[in-house]
Amino acid sequence: MGKGTGSFGKRRNKTHTLCVRCGRRSFHLQKSRCSACAYPAARKRTYNWSVKAIRRKTTGTGRMRYLRHVPRRFKTNFREGVLKLHQGRRQQQLLFDSLVKLVLIAVLLIGIFEASRTIKF
Repeated sequence: MGKGTGSFGKRRNKTHTLCVRCGRRSFHLQKSRCSACAYPAARKRTYNWSVKAIRRKTTGTGRMRYLRHVPRRFKTNFREGVLKLHQGRRQQQLLFDSLVKLVLIAVLLIGIFEASRTIKF
């Protein structure tokens, strides 16, 4: 059998499968190496002779789940879980009033608890 039309029906084995790192169908099964990203090598495969390919795969083409929020957090010096520094007088007063109410409720509950402990049934 030659290399022509008749032989193409016999070709059922695939040389490349999906790569777990880049997701492309470029992982060579026998070589155990991805031709697109060079997995399992630690460094990703990039060449400066293909600027458009770098542009397609660079930062910002995906979801950027972490990096998307970094500029906003940088503005506040990466503060987390702290009250705003520059609040208006009205907001500060409301916050103070609510804290006073919480303290009073806590004192009241402690008093009720102490009273219930002294009563003998």
